Amino acid sequence: MSKNYRKGLNIELHPGLINPRLLKRGRNNNPYLDNAEGNSRNKDKEKNGVGRRQRIGTFYKKGDISKPLEFERRQWKETVLKIERGDLPDTFHDEDKYILKVDDIPTAEWWDRRYYLPERLSDNEEDEDESEDEDKFCPSIKYVLHPVPPELPNIENNNNNNNNNNNNNNNNNNNNNNNNNNVPFLGMRLYLTSKERKQLRRNKRRLQQEDMEKKIKLGLLSRPANKIRMSTIMNQQGRGVDLPTGWEREVKNAMIARKREHDIMNQRRHEMAVKNRQSKMDVHGQGEGVIWVRVYHFKQLINPSIRYKLSMNSKQLGIKGLCLRKGEDGPGIIIIMNEKEKSIRFMNRLIMDRLPWRDNFMIKSYGENGNGNEGQKMINMSNNEIKLVWTGQVNLEEYNMFPNRWFMKVCQNEQEIKSILAKFEAEHYYKYI
Repeated sequence: MSKNYRKGLNIELHPGLINPRLLKRGRNNNPYLDNAEGNSRNKDKEKNGVGRRQRIGTFYKKGDISKPLEFERRQWKETVLKIERGDLPDTFHDEDKYILKVDDIPTAEWWDRRYYLPERLSDNEEDEDESEDEDKFCPSIKYVLHPVPPELPNIENNNNNNNNNNNNNNNNNNNNNNNNNNVPFLGMRLYLTSKERKQLRRNKRRLQQEDMEKKIKLGLLSRPANKIRMSTIMNQQGRGVDLPTGWEREVKNAMIARKREHDIMNQRRHEMAVKNRQSKMDVHGQGEGVIWVRVYHFKQLINPSIRYKLSMNSKQLGIKGLCLRKGEDGPGIIIIMNEKEKSIRFMNRLIMDRLPWRDNFMIKSYGENGNGNEGQKMINMSNNEIKLVWTGQVNLEEYNMFPNRWFMKVCQNEQEIKSILAKFEAEHYYKYI
């Protein structure tokens, strides 16, 4: 017979007859506790590693609580630093919503793509050499591609070949060819930035210092004596004990000798710089001591902006000369002179083209009889004019007669203008006015 014999009908109970208050739990389960994590002894033992009775006398080890907290603090500080550097978006300002992903950022801008090398196309997707040649086609913007200088021609070989192939009947032609071949070929000039020039000078000084140290180690040069000063006189061991006064006198004499040698070197360097500067003067092959001079005549020089521009530009260009006028609104003369023709041309364009000699301007007026009412007054300059009356060259002696800077002065009459010009031996310029 079956196991369900004498146990009623073998059918399920009707849902309407089920008691809803009856909880189908085990006898060890408490219906009023949360059983999400389990409440059996085995589960507690598996979770905590000890039973309920064994947890009474246990303690935390040193670092069980502080280490996780310290790790969290360190992670929080690193996150804050990354946000400040811009490596991570700031969620407080909702930067994570509008910052692009790393994959969406292009590797290069569209205006730079045409300078890149064409990418290599491969039919085989699983190309093993693709990783090796990947660096060859990556764009590089760290280096500047300078033009390759052309190779210098071998002048000696050319001369030898020409001499061997020459005949006795063509000596004149051969000499001309040799002269042309002897002309050195300098090649293309490369312009360096200021940073590159500094690095080049630094490398040269370093190589010179290393070369000197090697020669000293090999015994080719003697080691230079120590530079002793009064502040380091006590650092020399074994000296200054027997004769301190003589030792001090010796140190002072060495300091004076070093200073004298330094001054001589500076003076030699200064003279060389002055000589190079004079050789580079823009005189266009006219010879040494040639000074360029231009003389102008104007009717009025009332506008203060014109006077300011004349003064500042002459100071910046190093122009010598003067500007003399008869009274505040009278005619006058302008004389400019300089060693460089380029500066004279610039000053001439300023005076003749750029300055507004005929433009009206406003000045402040305080009313008639000085009643204190401030206003503006229009000055009519339509009849004003300036013209170039003489241009030429003078010798260096006449140039040195003028003061070192350009100046302006208001004279009372013509006699005062002539007397000022006579001081500089330039009264003959007044006849051009």
